[in-house]
Amino acid sequence: MRHVLPLLLIACLIGATDVRAQSERSSTATADTSDAVALWLASNAVRLETVEAGSGFDDLQGLLDVVGDARIVLLGEPTHGNREVYQLKHRMVEFLVEEMGFNVFAFETPMPESFDVDAYVSGGVGTPERALAAAHMWAGDTESVAEMLAWMRRHNATSTQSLTFYGFDMQSPERATAGTLAYLERVDPGLAAIAREAFGHLAISFSDPEAVGYRPIVDRDSDAAVQIGIADVLARFDANERNWTEATNADDWAVARQHAQVLQRWVEANSDGGHRYGVVRDATMAENIRWILEREGSDAKVIVWAHNTHVANWDGWSIPALGLYLREWYGSEAVIVGALFGRGGFHALEVGAASRGLWAFEVGAPPEGTIEAAFAAAGLDLAVVDLRRLPAHGPVTEWFSTPQLTRNSGGVYDASTPRRHLLPYTAPEAFDALLYVDTTTPTRPVEPADYGTFPVLATPVNLGFEHGVLGEAPPGWLVWSKLRRFGFEAVTTSERPFDGARAAVIRRDQADEIGEASGSVLQRVDASAYRGRQVRLRAAARAELADGDIAFLRLRIHAPEYVDHDPADIIFDSLDEYRVASSEWRVFEIEADVPEGAGMISYGLFLVGSGAVWLDAVSFEVMDQPVAAELIR
Repeated sequence: MRHVLPLLLIACLIGATDVRAQSERSSTATADTSDAVALWLASNAVRLETVEAGSGFDDLQGLLDVVGDARIVLLGEPTHGNREVYQLKHRMVEFLVEEMGFNVFAFETPMPESFDVDAYVSGGVGTPERALAAAHMWAGDTESVAEMLAWMRRHNATSTQSLTFYGFDMQSPERATAGTLAYLERVDPGLAAIAREAFGHLAISFSDPEAVGYRPIVDRDSDAAVQIGIADVLARFDANERNWTEATNADDWAVARQHAQVLQRWVEANSDGGHRYGVVRDATMAENIRWILEREGSDAKVIVWAHNTHVANWDGWSIPALGLYLREWYGSEAVIVGALFGRGGFHALEVGAASRGLWAFEVGAPPEGTIEAAFAAAGLDLAVVDLRRLPAHGPVTEWFSTPQLTRNSGGVYDASTPRRHLLPYTAPEAFDALLYVDTTTPTRPVEPADYGTFPVLATPVNLGFEHGVLGEAPPGWLVWSKLRRFGFEAVTTSERPFDGARAAVIRRDQADEIGEASGSVLQRVDASAYRGRQVRLRAAARAELADGDIAFLRLRIHAPEYVDHDPADIIFDSLDEYRVASSEWRVFEIEADVPEGAGMISYGLFLVGSGAVWLDAVSFEVMDQPVAAELIR
């Protein structure tokens, strides 16, 4: 036995020596590969001078070879919040339009709503800021994109070759529903009435600030009746194409059918708990881009602006990306350009946090082994690299042909676990070329207050609207600043109050209508004092509305936290059930149970469309407390 231990010790020492030697050889090989990759990048990069648009195109001439004869160029982004990436993409858009004849721009925003943006870009209707509000995509609601829209308008006003704006996403049902129903009213009023009964509620906008304006997802939105109703409408579109086209025109029919198609996809994506949302969404975005190309004709050359995970030719998370579909359909006619950043700031919503608006996050040097680290090691600050020029074989090609991590976050970010936001790409398969911006800063929202932190009160305040300044927002109530761009105002008024000297009013003139939004006055209260109790919202309201416009009181009980742009759980939501339709004051009551897990309670008044609606004498109380005698005036 005494001989065994020394032998084992010798074996361990020999083994340790072998492992150490192998590790040293591996480290040397890794370092050699890293050096080779950095050298190749430095030798093959097209170095750019600036991200600023309007700086000329001399340094962008290398893009001529990258794009070649392609009629589709997909421009990615690593997050939805890097200002310099947005600026560089804007600059590339100008180059592609002015130097290479691209005439269609497609943005990651809902398709139906985007026709309002094109009304500005093509016809000068409104302003870039109002157009972006109507586009219904918070990530694009930035100064950088507003500047790009303004350039598009100037281009269309002075150039013989027009540029058309489209959205290609499907994350909102309101305009898709409204557009479908409006067309049916023209060609088949009877079918329109049936459709309105089946899914007309999907045209109602709620414009929740805490969900950055997105519609809440509830079971009624995708139940069997909705699915059957939309399927029947689509079948009628196809069966009646000839008659309906003759009654209107071919383009009106095609656009209206596309609205119905987008609506069907939205319902499909949100059915069965939304477990196939990502799969349906990317497939729909690809279908929408194909529809755009068919509508614009054989001369169309389209720029597609979206996140890397959408434009890539890959199926990460078992979700085939729109880039994969376009590569399958169009082959080399589609060129995919991903974008990376090394360090700096960006905007995102915080994962797992109660709605606190957009946050500016900061990250340091790219982690070792990432593609960004290789660009940084190559000494590149601003560059584009064509991955199709990789050597036929060797360590550089082997490294790129193996999945390598890149920075990746979409609309949300979790600063506590930054490594979860590193995504592996086999870069030459996913992208034809890569943009690299070494240092970025957060995007700048058109109106920073639109995506700020909204107050949550400890207890209700100013329920009779007696405090504050006439003509201004009532103190203690949330009037979402973004709604001004939709033409709404919500202020304190002395005009014929229900009780006391003042009330609140929401107004919008029909001439100011744009987009799909509802004006509102809201109060958000901590649920702690109400947990385990039954509560009652009482309020007096009256309205002066035109046909088709609606107003309603609404009560919501939220879970404590929100994930992404949708609430994690809505415990109770009265939605639009409590309609305000009379020009005379009426008192409304909404009752609900507040469970122990509730985090916040919100209540208020909403206006969809135009006209005016008044609110007064609000009370919010536990039901076993005494209630004041009802007053009707």
